[in-house]
Amino acid sequence: GVGGGVGGTGPVCVFARDGPGSHSVVLSPSAAFMATSQRVRRGTLSYGVMGNVSGVPAGFFSEALLAHSAGGITEAMLAWGSLLLARGGKVRAAAWERDLTLRTLGYSTDNGAYYYYNTAPNASYEQTMLRVAEYAAAARLPYRYWLADSWWYYKGTPARGRPGGGVTNWTARPDVFPRGFEALTAATGWRVQGHNRYWDATTGYARANGGRYSFLRDRGSGYALPVDAAFWGDLLRNASRWGLAVYEQDWLDYELDHFAPLTQSASLGGDWLPPKGGGGG
Repeated sequence: GVGGGVGGTGPVCVFARDGPGSHSVVLSPSAAFMATSQRVRRGTLSYGVMGNVSGVPAGFFSEALLAHSAGGITEAMLAWGSLLLARGGKVRAAAWERDLTLRTLGYSTDNGAYYYYNTAPNASYEQTMLRVAEYAAAARLPYRYWLADSWWYYKGTPARGRPGGGVTNWTARPDVFPRGFEALTAATGWRVQGHNRYWDATTGYARANGGRYSFLRDRGSGYALPVDAAFWGDLLRNASRWGLAVYEQDWLDYELDHFAPLTQSASLGGDWLPPKGGGGG
């Protein structure tokens, strides 16, 4: 069936059959994505603001979009995507042109990879990745970047009912890269797709914890949310010095599900996401 609520809102495709000549439509929110919820009741699909939101700011609006195609499901989804891109002033080819990970071959240490939270025997992660680079060169594998998953940065202590630990400092631990990320980037010649997860309430970046930036913190859940535009610029600028090419913000679903202010505000989610979109590529 069609989902609803915070966890089930998304594009809905309605079709009679797939293939050429099949009329298909796709419906979805087209604005205020982080505050919009959908519901199906008695055969009617409705869109509106999340139920936990207590008020909306002046000028706030929500809207939905319908895309149609007579060319089947795929063509309808492509038409829907084109309409959303146009609505947001985006160009489809821009991601391809700017994103190294879409244009070149890379090496991954993501969940499921052999070196996901696992190193070569009796080796640090730095030594492991240098061996991978040596093998790639010998085998003539033209890697241009590699994905560094969540094993390399500082995390807090996992709280009860909270998987993993939130990020306290998004810099490389010396036990992982003894000579620093810069040295590894220089040795391999590969750029970095840097993974990140949700922020911990104890993060040293937060002004309340002695840092420089404004964060909203929820001690109950242990989550935190940066609300300082300068934070993202500084974080990504500093990371570019050790080789960051693409910033990968993971765990967004956990942040939305567990950080209550995101589901209580009509504007916080939208205010939170755009700074990364402008500087993370």
